[in-house]
Amino acid sequence: MPNLTFFGGTNMIGGNQFILQDNDLKILLDFGIPFKTMGVYFEEFLKPRVTAGLEDYLKTGLIPHLPGLYREDLINIHRSIRDNDEILPIHDKPEYDLLLLSHAHVDHCGFIPLLDHRLPVVCSKLSKAIMKVMSITGLSGLGNDYFECKIRDLDGNIPKIKADKIVLERTIYDFIPNLNNPWSDRISSYDVDHSIPGATSYIIKTSEGLIIYTGDFRAHGMHKVSTYKFIEEIERRKKYGEKVLALLIEGTTIGRGANTYPAEEDVYEALLDTFKSHPENLIIVDFGPRNIERLLHTLKAAKEVDRKVLLTLKDAYLLKETNAVAPYIPNPSHPDLAVYKERKGSSPQKWEKEILEEYEDKLYNAFDVRSNPQDYILLFSFFDINELIDVNLEGGIYIYSSSEAFTEEQNIDLKRLGKWLELFNFKFIGDPSIKNESQLAYHVSGHAYPHTLKEVVERIEPEFLIPIHSEKAEIFKNLVPHQKIIIP
Repeated sequence: MPNLTFFGGTNMIGGNQFILQDNDLKILLDFGIPFKTMGVYFEEFLKPRVTAGLEDYLKTGLIPHLPGLYREDLINIHRSIRDNDEILPIHDKPEYDLLLLSHAHVDHCGFIPLLDHRLPVVCSKLSKAIMKVMSITGLSGLGNDYFECKIRDLDGNIPKIKADKIVLERTIYDFIPNLNNPWSDRISSYDVDHSIPGATSYIIKTSEGLIIYTGDFRAHGMHKVSTYKFIEEIERRKKYGEKVLALLIEGTTIGRGANTYPAEEDVYEALLDTFKSHPENLIIVDFGPRNIERLLHTLKAAKEVDRKVLLTLKDAYLLKETNAVAPYIPNPSHPDLAVYKERKGSSPQKWEKEILEEYEDKLYNAFDVRSNPQDYILLFSFFDINELIDVNLEGGIYIYSSSEAFTEEQNIDLKRLGKWLELFNFKFIGDPSIKNESQLAYHVSGHAYPHTLKEVVERIEPEFLIPIHSEKAEIFKNLVPHQKIIIP
């Protein structure tokens, strides 16, 4: 009989950490950072200690206390710190057959670097490419070890002498691997619409029927057709006699009380309207760092008003790597794209040097922007905002095209952002703290709206509905009252 165990991802948004066991086989469904738990104990300047291995994560409940799951070097650090019955044993091989990753948002993939490097990770080609970018451009520490595990000593340090360093390669597949693994012919992956490219939903054939794992999805973005193809495949399999035992469905938007449900096309119209309304001003657009669909809409609207979109170095590197996998994503050589060269206080990293050299003829600096602000759309976020000191313009437009603040720290950052914009007399458009600012939609959710969730459940009709990735899962009882629901 299949058994599902839930750690993160229940009674919270994100942090998915699920285990599916059927007879002697075990699969992990995502292994992400539970931000709700993280926020209870940690903040920007207080983070889990890299030198303590697993300890800070285990003690605060960020990860489950499970044998046969984690890296041996991190277990050794853990065993050197604890001297009681709670210590995790050393294992000869992982006790899990594989990890199915739905997409490359850190609330789903962020703790993969803690896992045994021999545990196969399965994801889409785009998710693999995005994790590569995250690994190379991210902050130092365990969070970089997506593809390689840099083995640490009992003090939690990487040896300084090159000859003493040990680096183990992690196995990340962009398909279900044939490793004499009985699950290989029983797992089907499907592209779905989400705010990051490469999002995947899974159909898993177990001994008692199909288990459907949606991951994060929606049906109001560029790839909404993919979401409906996924649903149609489940309906087709039901038609031919397969039973849907359980549907694990995200419910991020449940209970948020929205009156309207805009689509990504509405964001494009809002951006275009604002661009046309401010022909002489520098315009900055702020959205999630891997929301490539939002970038595409910004690029399309910018072309309509004959402006060039300036990427940060990280944006440029992301586009370069994802374009190699998905040609519909433009790379920085696109005629309407260029790279903003920010002020650097140190020598560029290898990946930065690669971008600076490859696109040398497409580099623009603060002086270029100051000279002709009407020619550019800058893609900045709060963490780039001090570049405005070098740009040194009096007046401009800042469009906030990202999700509202969900934590105290995010609210503080929004207030700081407001102060920066006041300093340079920039108009703050899309401020999420002003609910009635405009009827224009500058941001839409990366998650399925309630009416879409209802449609999916009613079309699939699982034996059991299991809401996940939601703070108000009980509302599903009103949304689909005739459905058997298990709230983990």
